[in-house]
Amino acid sequence: MTAFHRLERESVDYRWWRAPVALFAAVVAYVVLSVVAVVYLAVGTISTDQFAIFEDFLDTAELQTDNVWLLGIALLLVAFMLPSMQLGRFAVGMPHGDLWSVTGRLRWGWLGICSLVAAAVYGIVIVALVLTDGPVHMSWDNQAAFGILIVLATVPLQATAEEVVFRGHLMQMVANWTRWTVIPVVLSTLLFVAGHTYDLWGLVDVGIFGLTAAMLAIRTGGLEAPIAAHVANNVVLLIIETATTASPSSGDMGPLDLWPTVLTSALMLAICEVLVRRTGQATGRPAASQASIPPVRLTTS
Repeated sequence: MTAFHRLERESVDYRWWRAPVALFAAVVAYVVLSVVAVVYLAVGTISTDQFAIFEDFLDTAELQTDNVWLLGIALLLVAFMLPSMQLGRFAVGMPHGDLWSVTGRLRWGWLGICSLVAAAVYGIVIVALVLTDGPVHMSWDNQAAFGILIVLATVPLQATAEEVVFRGHLMQMVANWTRWTVIPVVLSTLLFVAGHTYDLWGLVDVGIFGLTAAMLAIRTGGLEAPIAAHVANNVVLLIIETATTASPSSGDMGPLDLWPTVLTSALMLAICEVLVRRTGQATGRPAASQASIPPVRLTTS
């Protein structure tokens, strides 16, 4: 059986050059989309008091939860990776379905199950973290309500885009070059970590999540479980930071602050391992050599 990360390498129409060229085309598309969006926003705000805030955002390139307008822009800029990656693969004729799962499509029912599990796991653990950190005060107003709507509308796109790029295309591309599963898992995770600007232990925290997402993709045969985990983690964190005085994802971290990510990762891996077997989800695809062999038919004369 062909595992998720080996789908490109073991396909009947595999070409060694397609994945790198698709990635290059995706980067070009992403740069173009981002530049167009930034120029449009800059021109639209240049005569308003929002321009200085937008200019500061471009200088720092940091996610700002205290300004819902900038938060939405930042998340949407990341979400541009999704259409860019799709365009890159389309340009070289790579199948879009293999980017989602071993079945050649996004398994919506399985995504729904994983989303419920992830919402419970990350919701309970992160809320417990916030409550044990000290008193929390609600900062509920119109801006907080609008911020929650922004988070709910943009985070699923942002998280899906990152999973498609890092646990989808990149992991499958690296797997084309080696049979050792650990190499695409580790390399895609390191690239994922490199895209974040945290302190040392913050980067370790991101790395733990990246490794978990990669393992979920391989063990469950697709991106549904990693997407659900990524969306739940980010939604819970950003809603808490938007609607309360707590900031669980900011500030300096130490090794002891890694326990929420370690715990949520262990729970997601364990629960999804059980559920994928209980629900009969495909975790692999028949090898191309096996799939091309016609079935034996018994006939009588």
